[in-house]
Amino acid sequence: TVTPAQFFASTLAVDRAVIVERKRPEGGYEPPVIWDGTNLKKGDRIQLQIRAVEDCYVCVIVVQSDKSARTLFPEGPGAGPGGAHVRKGDVVRLPAQRADTGGSSQDFYFPLGDPAGTETSFVIVEREPARISKAIKAQEELRQTEEKVAGVEKQLAQTSDPKMKAELETRRLELFEME
Repeated sequence: TVTPAQFFASTLAVDRAVIVERKRPEGGYEPPVIWDGTNLKKGDRIQLQIRAVEDCYVCVIVVQSDKSARTLFPEGPGAGPGGAHVRKGDVVRLPAQRADTGGSSQDFYFPLGDPAGTETSFVIVEREPARISKAIKAQEELRQTEEKVAGVEKQLAQTSDPKMKAELETRRLELFEME
């Protein structure tokens, strides 16, 4: 049995924040603040900040409002599947490159645009990069399965042939079992 003290002593953590610049109706942006959880609007801008409490490997994945997923960090030609090594005390700011948003801030921000909806960021932190690789692989396999299920469900909606419906329903159930 693991006690709470043992669990938290072995748990790897990072400090994180979402910084927001809200667009002013008359133009320009409000000064940046830590996001308070209220709804954001088209034109607002956000920045993710992650500070390593100890040396670790970090990967950030965002599921966008259109349900697509992409890796925010690490990115670029040198990005490996096991996240990026971040040293204790270092702060990772995302985006890492300036977005062409025409704002006054010296920091980099993601502009919020269409389609409207919920975006969810997952910060994966591990001591060993291999564990991040496994998590990313599992996420990609899940995404592929969801795409296949959606394709089968689309075919189900379009067919009126009972035999074809039965075959498609069997295929759909097989896909769910694979998850």
